[in-house]
Amino acid sequence: MAVKNKLLLAQTGPKMKKVILAGILGALVSASASADTLYFAYKGFYDAYNGVLKPDESLTGHFVANDLNNDGAYSKNELVSLKIGRLNLGNVCESYSDGYFISYCVKAFSYSASEGLTIDAYHNVSVEHNAHYNSVKTGEFYEYRWHGYESGHITRWTWTPETKFVTSTSPVPEPASIAMLGLGLGTLMLARRRRR
Repeated sequence: MAVKNKLLLAQTGPKMKKVILAGILGALVSASASADTLYFAYKGFYDAYNGVLKPDESLTGHFVANDLNNDGAYSKNELVSLKIGRLNLGNVCESYSDGYFISYCVKAFSYSASEGLTIDAYHNVSVEHNAHYNSVKTGEFYEYRWHGYESGHITRWTWTPETKFVTSTSPVPEPASIAMLGLGLGTLMLARRRRR
C-alpha cells in the first residue's frame, strides 16, 4: 500500500498531492481513534513485605481497548495494550528461552463502569545473575521482585477494603507532574508581573 501511495503521489500535481496526503492522514487518525484509552489508579495498600498499611501508596496505569460490540465494556479479546505499575504488556501470552527465560501474559482482563477493572497478568525475565518477576491480580495483590547477583528488591502490596479505585480519560497526574505544573504557572505569573 505504501508503494502504491508513493506512485500515486509521483503522478499527481501539488494540489492533488495535498488532498491525497490529507486523506491518508485522516485514515490513519480515524484508525487510531477507534481504540479507547482509559487511565486508572488504585490508592491505599497493605505492604505485605514490610507489614505496614500504606494509605497514600498509589498504583497507576492505563489500557487501550476497542469496544468491538459497543456494549460500553471491555473484555480480554478487545484489549490492545495494558500498563499497570511496572507491567507493560500487549494482549499476548508468550514464553521463550535462549540462555535466558522470558514469560509474559495477560491471563484475564475486563472493565465496565458497573463491575470495575479485573486484571490478572505477569511478566517474568530471568538471565544468568538477574531476575525480574512482576505480577498483578486486581483486588488481591501487586508484586514486583528483582534479584541481582548480590542484591534485590521486593514490593508486595495487597488490596484492602479501603483501597480506592478511580478512572479517567486523561492521565492521572503524578505528584511530581503537579509540582512541575505549579512551578510553570508560577513562573508565567512572575513573568507577567515583571512586564507590567
